[in-house]
Amino acid sequence: MRIVVVTLAGREVAALDAAASWTRADVCARIPLLVDVPLSAARLLFGCSELVDGVTLQAVGADDGAQLQLVLDSRSGQEILTASGDRTVKIWNTESGECRLTLEGHIGSVRCAAFSRDSTKVLTASADGTAKVWQRSSGECLLTLHWNGDYVVSAEFSSDAKMILIGADRTAKLWSAINGELLSSCEGHAKFLAQATISPNDEQVLTASVDWSAMLWCARTGELLRPLLGHEDVVTGAVFSPSGALLLTASNDCTAKTWDGSTGQCLTTMRGHVQRLFSATFSPDGTLVLTASQDCSARLWSVETGECLRVFDTQGYSYYVRRALFSPDGRRVLTTSAAPKAWLWDAATGELLHSWWASDAGFRFAMFSPDGTLILTTFSDNTAKIWNAETGECSQVLVGHRQSINVADFLPPLRGIVGLA
Repeated sequence: MRIVVVTLAGREVAALDAAASWTRADVCARIPLLVDVPLSAARLLFGCSELVDGVTLQAVGADDGAQLQLVLDSRSGQEILTASGDRTVKIWNTESGECRLTLEGHIGSVRCAAFSRDSTKVLTASADGTAKVWQRSSGECLLTLHWNGDYVVSAEFSSDAKMILIGADRTAKLWSAINGELLSSCEGHAKFLAQATISPNDEQVLTASVDWSAMLWCARTGELLRPLLGHEDVVTGAVFSPSGALLLTASNDCTAKTWDGSTGQCLTTMRGHVQRLFSATFSPDGTLVLTASQDCSARLWSVETGECLRVFDTQGYSYYVRRALFSPDGRRVLTTSAAPKAWLWDAATGELLHSWWASDAGFRFAMFSPDGTLILTTFSDNTAKIWNAETGECSQVLVGHRQSINVADFLPPLRGIVGLA
């Protein structure tokens, strides 16, 4: 019999010659759109009935000419990846804590790793001087990129997953994610990079360097657009605002600065920390800045005025705040230290919501899930933990790496299928 699968908006995504005995798995396996989507995230509806596991098309009353509606649940089947000094990357199920896939092929520590925003690919970069692109569903290595040297600080996909930005040694390079062609090279820093990132519209590249400068580049040509000069020590990080109009830098000179991306003019200098800054980031709405410092504090600042609005300290502990980040809705702040201590705060009031001890293992990395309900942390004891952001309880401990986990990433939410015209 012939069946048609459509989105809620009525767009046809598959027309299939099916058997009455087919189940949800049989249908989903034949829909090209779902090649890299977890089966648990796909729901198939026929009228008021749902084609669930173990139930056949015949059982729900679907016959020749039936039309099934495809619905994707962006919160089910969620995955994370972890990249380790043991040269591997692992992909885990957040609900079960089971490792679904191990990506092997690097011969050095994997320093950077990320999912593509369309959730179909994984990008890894290693101290072995290579970056690799992998199929997320199968773990097949699709592409290997090479550069000279073993120092890599950044690796990310462009928003459309067609380009790859690698920050290594003194240069940021943009490559085709399709065929591995080198598209542009941003060269000009006198010393090693500390960070490299691509703008929200994929048109510019921003770099931070040990040479005390940040630089803004044309992604297409590699041309230097604007040097950002004014810090008096190493620039430890540089990021775009959510709109891409403003730039933010953090430095070992104890300050953070905002810049006009169109002119390169410094707009505000945020002073108040008394030791070097590890990082600075914008809030999701672009109105606030959050900084993390060696002075055992994180600070919240106004983008407009540069005024310090709030200080998040370490509650009497002499621990550096190595990482500070906003929740996706901007309402909470997570701070972690190199020691085994982390804190979750209310961004508006400064109230401490939760704090965690991590046994004897120090925190190495932390991030929120895209919906803000989970927190992922990695530790120096080679493990990662998943926490409920509301209750502060640990839901999963991920064990399997043989060396420390350098970085991790949540699978982006499923987008662009349900409801399309």
